[in-house]
Amino acid sequence: MDRERNQSQLRLLVVSNLYPPRFLGGYELGCAEIVNGLRRRGHELTVLTSRHGVEEPCVAGHVHRLLEFR
Repeated sequence: MDRERNQSQLRLLVVSNLYPPRFLGGYELGCAEIVNGLRRRGHELTVLTSRHGVEEPCVAGHVHRLLEFR
C-alpha cells in the first residue's frame, strides 16, 4: 500500500519571481495556495524564488530564496 502511495506522489519544482510573504498581487498568493494544497495532499514541492526583500540567499523549509530579482 505504501508503494502505491509513493508512486502517485509528485515531486515538483515551482519557479516564481516573487513568493509570499513578498508579493505584488494575486498571482503570488494564488501560487502559494496551490503549493500549500498540494503539500497537504502529500506531494513534495520546492519553491525557487528571488531574494527580493532579504539580504542574503536563504532556504526556509521548502522555499529557496536564491535568485536575483529583476
